[in-house]
Parts: sequence; C-alpha cells; structure tokens
Amino acid sequence: FSTIKFDYAMLERMNTPAEKRTWSYYLGIMVNDERISNGKKYLSTHNATLTKAYKEYHVPNNVLTALLGVETNFGEFKLKYRALQSLSTFAFEYPRRAKYFKEELEALLVFANKQNTESVQYLSSYAGAIGIPQFMPSNIKKYAVDGDGDGLVDIVTNHDDAIMSVGNYLKDKGWQENKPHVATVVSVPNSLDNDTYKTNPCNEENMRSIGEYREMGIKIPPKYKSKEIGMLAKLAEDSEEGMFEAVIFFENACPIHRYNKSLKYVMTIALLAEAINE
Repeated sequence: FSTIKFDYAMLERMNTPAEKRTWSYYLGIMVNDERISNGKKYLSTHNATLTKAYKEYHVPNNVLTALLGVETNFGEFKLKYRALQSLSTFAFEYPRRAKYFKEELEALLVFANKQNTESVQYLSSYAGAIGIPQFMPSNIKKYAVDGDGDGLVDIVTNHDDAIMSVGNYLKDKGWQENKPHVATVVSVPNSLDNDTYKTNPCNEENMRSIGEYREMGIKIPPKYKSKEIGMLAKLAEDSEEGMFEAVIFFENACPIHRYNKSLKYVMTIALLAEAINE
C-alpha cells in the first residue's frame, strides 16, 4: 500500500459512466461495423469453446461473444489502470460505496495471494474490473472456472477460461434454456400510460405477456409469441427531452442486467449478438 496514491479523477469517472450518455451515442460506440466484424471473427475462432459453454450453461454462442465484445472488445481493449489503486481509491475516498469497494479490495488481495502473484500487477478498468470478461475480484472467486482443463484459472489472458466463466455467471444468475430472446425494439402508441414503462427486468411484477402488450396497441415483431413475457422500457435520448426508444426486455435480459445494471448495456448485448449472428 506504500506504493498507492489515490486517483481522484476516477471518482469523476464513476459519476459519469458511458451508460449515462444518450442512447444513440452509447449504441454508436458499442455496436458498430468494426465491433460486429471482430465479433464474427471471434465467434469463428473460439467456436469450440463457445459451443462447449453452450452445452454446459445453455447461453448461446453469440450472446457470450457479444458480452465479451462490449466488455473489452473481445479481449483487445488495453486495460490501463491498476486494480489495487482503483479499488483503494474507491474504498477510502468514495463514501457512498466504500463498503462494497473495501470488500472488493479484500477479494483482490486474497485472489492474488492464492495465485501467488503480486496484487499490484493486475490491470483493470477504472472501477477495478479485471480480465477479458471484466469480473470484479469477488466474482472471480465465485464464477471464474478452468475452461481448458490446464489446472489454472486465468481470465486475464485465457479466452477459454473467460468464455466458460461468463457462461457460468449468466447461468447462475438465471439464464433460461430455450429462451434465446433478450430484447427487441417496439413501436408504441402516443397514448400509452407512462406507468407501463418499467426499469428492472429482474422484477417479475414488471413483466407482462406479449399478448397483453399487443392489446395495448404496441407493435411487436411477429416472431415473438403471445405467451412470452417481457418488460416494456424506455431508452432515453437524455439530450433531447421526450425522445426515447421503446424496448421490450425478455426474461433472459435479467442475468445480463445483473452483469451491468444498465438497460442500455443489456440492449447493446442483444443488438450485437444479433448482428454478429447474421
């Protein structure tokens, strides 16, 4: 800890994450031609491991690929922060979430000790997330697995371990087999009651059947069956008052929402997964 200096610029970043930008801006940086092309290549290159993960955890190949694409551009994004510095800064200089970050700081120290490595060597996001799938240290302990059977768990450089670990996480958080839909854009009537829109796809009370939504005048692509259930939400253009995109999030949006509690994030996973599968 004698080498650690608090980075106060991180505190500002914590209050202005990319998910707080307008929906069109966020979508543009997360789902574009380059990322879609990289996703198709990743889907092909790691097909064997993705298929193995699907058989074990039932999360489709393209969804796993899309999540890794949004998190670290399929492992290509260069992490530039030191996890020990980031977590220390938030643990001791960010009172609102100090308890959480102290627990994550402890998890990092324990993890590094078990790996027989120095904690200062781990690079991370500004918030302290580590590796290709951007796991917080506590989630490494809970969900990281040995994907290639070499006896080691390495989500920093090993894509097999990273892929299987994400599958393990999503399955544990409630991913349901044979329910591949995550989200879809819909068209809503201007007269729709604002209370119909919800914000948490993990709350069963927010869910209605597609048939019910259609009876409200909401236009939903015909491939979605009337008995399927979902949550209607708004993805806002914060810079343009009143502008938004209406989206229905299905049941399997919930485990992705637990990965990152932003509906914009969940929707980009859905759209990128669809794009790289075409």
